[in-house]
Amino acid sequence: MTKELPPENKIEGKLERKDQSIRDRIEKMPSASFNSEEELINYLISFNIPVESWGQGRAKTISHLFTEIREGETVLVQSGKELVRQIEFASVNVFFQDGNDAYRLVEDHQKFKDGRIRQRKPSGSLSEKMKSGENSLAVAKRAVIEELGIGSEIQISGDKQIEEMEESPSYPELTTRYIKHVFTVELKADQFSRAGYTENQEDKTTFFIWSKVDS
Repeated sequence: MTKELPPENKIEGKLERKDQSIRDRIEKMPSASFNSEEELINYLISFNIPVESWGQGRAKTISHLFTEIREGETVLVQSGKELVRQIEFASVNVFFQDGNDAYRLVEDHQKFKDGRIRQRKPSGSLSEKMKSGENSLAVAKRAVIEELGIGSEIQISGDKQIEEMEESPSYPELTTRYIKHVFTVELKADQFSRAGYTENQEDKTTFFIWSKVDS
């Protein structure tokens, strides 16, 4: 299910009531908090979530989810009898114009420290989770800096809001509500790396390559 949402409208520094951000509505919903991974496991099991299958194949581990919750990147809320994971993030589409040819950056694959390889098809070139109260534009810029290693000024535009609800392959059988802020970046010649980019994280390395845009 996909629903496009209007951008926030500001009047004298305040949001119009009818156009309040999704984040405001989410924060009014009761969310679960946990002191340990064991508490989180028991809570998930109470909703019949098969946590024993996590950490295999494309799935992340309980430790990943616990860290997301602790750092404010993920909220678990009960919707009726169902448990829903809610995240808000910036999605950045990165382009480069080389003469008459246009290229779009795509994620090729991720390699985890335990040797697993994960191939995804994210809607954007880059994505960065937002913590409560963070500005979406600032988060989008952070994604470009951290994931591509580009520290110089970037040309960024957009902030189209989209809401999607689906099961995440990262956490099997846990429904996730995605609040996505979509941006576009046009790289300059001195920011372009024809070989692509690599992001090194504590648990994995992500590889990005260029894909030619059909004219």
